[in-house]
Amino acid sequence: MLALPFLGLCAPAGFATVLITGLEGKTASNTRLMLSLEKEKCDTPEWKIRSLYAKAEQEIDQALRALGHYHTSVKKSLVFKNDCWTADFDIAAGPQVFVDQVSVTINGSAKTNLEFQKLRDNLLKIAGSPLDHSQYEKMKTRIEALAMETGYLRGSFTEKKLLIDKQRNKAQIKLVFDSGPRKVFDEIVVHQDALNPAFVAKYISINSGVFITAASWPRPMPTF
Repeated sequence: MLALPFLGLCAPAGFATVLITGLEGKTASNTRLMLSLEKEKCDTPEWKIRSLYAKAEQEIDQALRALGHYHTSVKKSLVFKNDCWTADFDIAAGPQVFVDQVSVTINGSAKTNLEFQKLRDNLLKIAGSPLDHSQYEKMKTRIEALAMETGYLRGSFTEKKLLIDKQRNKAQIKLVFDSGPRKVFDEIVVHQDALNPAFVAKYISINSGVFITAASWPRPMPTF
């Protein structure tokens, strides 16, 4: 009879339990996303778990501030038992900050551009809504994206502020964007001697003096 050596196979360590109470919806999911402890397993060294546990309140505060909660309180506990650990967080998010005032100013030649006026009107509607820091970032991105799409290639913010009044739970947003001049296509010149100029002209879908837009970029030339 052939004796085979016993191969001891260890089951992979499972994730520990991180309990969060007092939150629901986006506040709960964003908190779990920010908590470093969420990523740790039962066999993570105790010193590391205690270190992450110590900074958990800071991560929770950061997660909830992003959603407009600036008065968070946390009760927490950490227990090591049965070769694993459990962290428990009872969280009160507190009142939410609301956007009290929104100011969006467009300077430069885009000031009279209808697309910018329409975007500005839409952004002003954010006043009165709960503060969400990602929404503030999207506001800036939408302005910059429209500038690139419509030919204001050197546009930039001269002022961008998100002011929080934690005592009154109110926020003010102030954005000032200078579009600069709108760029136009200059003389169109194709340097080549391999193809018939009339054939090349079929792929030139722009004219000199036309405003640059995302839709006006020429089609790529075919390769041969």
